[in-house]
Amino acid sequence: MKKFLISIIAVLTFACGILQAKAVDNKANAAKEVVTRCFGFFPKNVLFSYVPKVGDTDFYALSVTNGKLTVEGSSPVAICKGFNDYIFENGYGIVSWTGNRLSMPKHLPDMIRKETVSPYQHHLYYNVCTYGYTTPFWGWEQWEKEIDWMAMHGFDMPLSPIAGESILARVWKQLGLTQEEIDDYFTGPAHFPWMRMGNIAHFQGGMSQEWFNAQIALEHKINDRELALGMTPVYQGFAGFVPKGILNHYPNVKLTTTEWSSFDKSCLNHMLSPEDPLFSKIGTSFIKEWEKEFGKGTYYLIDSFNEMEIPFGKPGSKEVCDAMRNYG
Repeated sequence: MKKFLISIIAVLTFACGILQAKAVDNKANAAKEVVTRCFGFFPKNVLFSYVPKVGDTDFYALSVTNGKLTVEGSSPVAICKGFNDYIFENGYGIVSWTGNRLSMPKHLPDMIRKETVSPYQHHLYYNVCTYGYTTPFWGWEQWEKEIDWMAMHGFDMPLSPIAGESILARVWKQLGLTQEEIDDYFTGPAHFPWMRMGNIAHFQGGMSQEWFNAQIALEHKINDRELALGMTPVYQGFAGFVPKGILNHYPNVKLTTTEWSSFDKSCLNHMLSPEDPLFSKIGTSFIKEWEKEFGKGTYYLIDSFNEMEIPFGKPGSKEVCDAMRNYG
């Protein structure tokens, strides 16, 4: 029996070793795939190696021996960043939004190992408005290039709110809202950031269910690729903004109208008080529904008072301060 147990332990240890080695290879391979997509090939005189980080921050190390570059990194993004820094600083290539170039000598000049440690645990990317000004109609081809650009420039914490509206629609249906009430709330895609931040609603909306389904499919591709590269996406959270039609199903709920400068009064948004139990119910349901679709999240973005007065009392008053404290 003892020999049998020893044999089982040996097999399990061997299997764990294989799985760990495979995980290490996957991280290096993910970085190699980024470089290959960027340039159409992977240089023969380059080796990528994954090395676990010791502290909380990422690092990369560069060395050249016998004309061959070795890039060590504590994540796929760190490896990509290290390689990109090397080719850029030596004039061998560039990765940009307007085009990529790589022209490395077959035999690189030797270089002693040099380690670069990031002073930061996370490297956040994107302003919330980018998803209105720049990306609302991007497809996977554009997003794939953008994610590769992120990796090559060391960004590992991208905002990732795409499909948040699709998930919200599911939650509101669970609460009893009709499709018409939901459709009346959503703006057009180019205005989503300002709808998410409570500035406007309804404006130029009218997307089909096919469009919402396509957003789900797109976010899956984006999320899967970002996670494969070791990134930590920041997902959309529920900030309290709801369709006015929610009053048809919860007539006792108090909504605050949020106004944005002198924007069209027919497109005002409406906000639940953070002290209302329905606020927590919707917020919790949203995260559960999101994670059911896309997996466990780490960070969720809530942006509540963009370019507008705080609608909970007189500016600077104790009432407002208390409301903000409770909201947080």
